[in-house]
Amino acid sequence: MAYCCVVLGLSLLKYYYTLVKEFVFWESAGHLHIAEVFACADSSLDVYELNTDRSGWFLKFKVDLDQLSKDFPVMSDNKFTFVDEYAFSVLSLVRGREDFDEDPVLVLEGPGKVIVYNLVDQSWKEVCNFCQADKARDWPCGIFKAIDYNESLAPVSW
Repeated sequence: MAYCCVVLGLSLLKYYYTLVKEFVFWESAGHLHIAEVFACADSSLDVYELNTDRSGWFLKFKVDLDQLSKDFPVMSDNKFTFVDEYAFSVLSLVRGREDFDEDPVLVLEGPGKVIVYNLVDQSWKEVCNFCQADKARDWPCGIFKAIDYNESLAPVSW
């Protein structure tokens, strides 16, 4: 069993895993989150949030991958994953602003498409389909990245 330790501020996050897994951090609306990024063998995707006092992490959201794979069967029948894994990549987590009563969403890349998954009512919406349905099984996940857009009056140059 391998051991991975990530130190952030005063907190210590420990993960025990048997295979190599990749985790990613997101900041959204002043909250720091962490989740597994790529294909997962568990039936749920757990998203954790850092306590405001940085004393530890708690489970904030749980995504039912079994239900999602029923709507997108190619998630569980992709040639780039093992038999018991789901093919997806987490691109971003966006917390809705509480003053506008917006729900938090998870932006996921599945084989051949990008979907937005509402973490409150567990609904989803396809936002981009970049592959024909018969070619989706051959499409690898994790090749795209998401960049948060923040409206600003300041000029931005590359």
